[in-house]
Amino acid sequence: MKKHVHFRVLIVDDDPTVRKVLVSRLERRGYNVQTADSAEEALKINEDFQCEVLVSDLRMPGLSGFELIEKIPAPAIIITGHGDKESAIKAVEAGAFSFFEKPFDLDSISIAVQRAGEKHHLLDERERLLKRLNKLCKLQDREIESLKGSEAGETLLIGSSKGIKSIRQILAQLSKKPKAPLLIQGESGSGKEVVAKELHRLTFLESHDAPFLALNCATVPQDLLESELFGHEKGSFSGAHQQRIGLAEAVRSGTLLLDEIGDMAPEHQTKILRFLQERKFKRVGSNHEIAFKGRIIAASHKNLPTLVQEGHFREDLYYRLNIITVEIPPLRERKEDLAELANFLCEKHQLRGIDPKIDLRQYDWPGNVRELNNWIERASILDQVNDSSKVMSTLPSQLEGGAEYNDELSQIKSLHEKRQTLLDRHEKLWIIKALEENDGKVAPTARMLGIDRKNLSRRMQELGIDPGPIKKAA
Repeated sequence: MKKHVHFRVLIVDDDPTVRKVLVSRLERRGYNVQTADSAEEALKINEDFQCEVLVSDLRMPGLSGFELIEKIPAPAIIITGHGDKESAIKAVEAGAFSFFEKPFDLDSISIAVQRAGEKHHLLDERERLLKRLNKLCKLQDREIESLKGSEAGETLLIGSSKGIKSIRQILAQLSKKPKAPLLIQGESGSGKEVVAKELHRLTFLESHDAPFLALNCATVPQDLLESELFGHEKGSFSGAHQQRIGLAEAVRSGTLLLDEIGDMAPEHQTKILRFLQERKFKRVGSNHEIAFKGRIIAASHKNLPTLVQEGHFREDLYYRLNIITVEIPPLRERKEDLAELANFLCEKHQLRGIDPKIDLRQYDWPGNVRELNNWIERASILDQVNDSSKVMSTLPSQLEGGAEYNDELSQIKSLHEKRQTLLDRHEKLWIIKALEENDGKVAPTARMLGIDRKNLSRRMQELGIDPGPIKKAA
């Protein structure tokens, strides 16, 4: 026997006998019932009660049942002693779920209440799922992003160097094949996600509602990666209290970026290979296969062929990804793009450019475009600009020059370690400058830098920064 869900039912009738009979029958079925003798009273009661099913007389003093249906957003069952074809049609047009003429059959009313309540819950669940889907498509937490509002002519890939022009040509060809995969390789900060977004933009020039969703495989806990990507069913694992739609489902026909795929655990690499081959997936805890309709882009700052040789990355997965590959040149190899990039980033931070006395080409920018952006952003925050609102900040290499520092770098053989050392020192100076502006106080410094206070404190500890002795420079 089907178990009844105990809905909230509001009964509205100016006849006390009708109200009494309906209350008696529905409360025996376990429903939560409230009554009113007029539409006006019903509206007041429903402010707090929020009924899931409305049972109302059609003709009452004051507001009619027709008017009440329009004001209460719940499936309505109309009962009336004036039943005729015209009234029934009007009731249905007004949104009534069902229509009964007095005298009515109580069992039929009870069944109608149950079905109306189930309809209400289905509509609520549909609305909840749609909101969750929309949230997934816009979410910045969990590295989720949407380009829904991008203008068709707004390019995201800045530069006119040979390397960037070559990438543009490849993306223009790929944009005509909306399901073709792409592998993007490049150093950290070189703009891998920008290239992915540019391909998405070119693919959907005529339709701007296709989502662009990104999953950073390096930051998502490995035991949650499959759930993030494919979703899960309620009860599929401890803590899965409700069904969840994954990115592969939420992206619809848009673009899914698997960023830093080189950091993915071997057990997940197997499932990604199957996903790429069959373009189908299953939510965790489900046997139902769902077709993937979008484009997959993979990106990594690590050398995937090297990882394959070392046994850290599946060879078959690499060959599956390596159908079309673009290599983003580091900024030190395309210094002719520096001026254009700097102007773009200055505009982003509401500055008017770089002071002519500063030659950006004197520095190699080991952190690539990200480091250039951070340098300009720091100048904006610390007001290191001239009278024309142009950046006057000293270049990072000059800030960190000196024999002692260069000796330290010369002892480091790994290019990756050198780059990380440069970035750490640059970030350390950036934080110290901001602390000086705030008399060594961490909370206002975090607000100034747009960083969570706990994250700033953790990073200061990692970089060996003690805020105690730091005071604002005179």
